[in-house]
Amino acid sequence: MGSVLALMLRKRGHRVTLITPAGRPCAWGAYTQEQHTSNTALVTAGVKIVTNRILTAIATAALTLGGHSGEPTIRLKCDALIPVTRRIPNRGLYDAIRDIHPSVTLIGDAQAPGLIAAAVYSGYRAALQLDTEPQDYARREHPV
Repeated sequence: MGSVLALMLRKRGHRVTLITPAGRPCAWGAYTQEQHTSNTALVTAGVKIVTNRILTAIATAALTLGGHSGEPTIRLKCDALIPVTRRIPNRGLYDAIRDIHPSVTLIGDAQAPGLIAAAVYSGYRAALQLDTEPQDYARREHPV
């Protein structure tokens, strides 16, 4: 997702720095055969790449990035930040109504934030199981 957003912003004329705690951008792309193509596109587009760094502080017009293995922190000037990171589930509505309506089911990002496809599948599965005992209806969509 970070690579796609970085490329979109570069195409719109923005200066972009992609920061990742991994050793290279699109780390997951190594499993999908996309890493080389994605990283080539980033370099060709002129995206600045900072690897092996984590965001430790946000200030007005600047970020502080910590390093791995005791590397010194660095400050990076910026006009905007678009975090592409994991999220904490928001169970507020579910927790507020589950005692009143015990049939309410926790699904999607409220259960475990993830890909949009996972949230869609979670809703699909909940709809299929509505008023039934839980079953694994769509097993073919999640091969073992």
